[in-house]
Amino acid sequence: MSQAHSRVVTVKAHLSDEAFLSRLERDPDWFLGDGAEEVLKDDTATIALIREKDTPFVIKRYNTRGIFHLCRNALRKTRARRCWDNACAVAAAGIETARSMAVIERRWGPFAIGSYYVSEFVEGQRCQEYFRNIQNPDESEIIADNIAKMFRSLCNAHIKHGDMKAKNIIIRNAQPVLIDLDGLRRYTSRAMYRHVQYKDVARFLEEWVKYPSAEALFRRVFAQADLLRPA
Repeated sequence: MSQAHSRVVTVKAHLSDEAFLSRLERDPDWFLGDGAEEVLKDDTATIALIREKDTPFVIKRYNTRGIFHLCRNALRKTRARRCWDNACAVAAAGIETARSMAVIERRWGPFAIGSYYVSEFVEGQRCQEYFRNIQNPDESEIIADNIAKMFRSLCNAHIKHGDMKAKNIIIRNAQPVLIDLDGLRRYTSRAMYRHVQYKDVARFLEEWVKYPSAEALFRRVFAQADLLRPA
């Protein structure tokens, strides 16, 4: 399906810089190539750190995985739009996350054949880097407790992140910022959620098996927050 006959549209935007938004609409792929400072790529997405007027942003292009996948999902809500909605749900639960800045879609007629998600770049330290080498026990206690509160807020909102690796939590001003919301799922009832509510916690705790001090700290604060699966 040729991009020459497609058009690019902005679906949602919180960008006040209209010139920047216009450039994103005109050629979003430029920001993932020559316009990028750093680029990460896998089979499903290409992610780039970009800078506009000294302000850093992250742009994520969701890559098409073959014609069958394209046809099956062409009339569904795009992954970029779902990521925007997920960020709204997380923020509504009182959890810090990267602010959504724009959703841009490439369309061919009524079909969405590609999408781009732009968010703020979160300055801070990755959770795994911080807790693998604890320098300040008092501060780490506060941060671990704040992470436990984040998990409790997810539980209260019946939200499962789906990829709760420590690298997807950034520590900013002693508070956890949850990122990478692509696999997030919201459950409509407690009965449906209770079957999966411990999976995010279990995945997060797997990170600390080789770091007994951090594991002991998280298990203690998680137990206090009633987050651990009953024995």
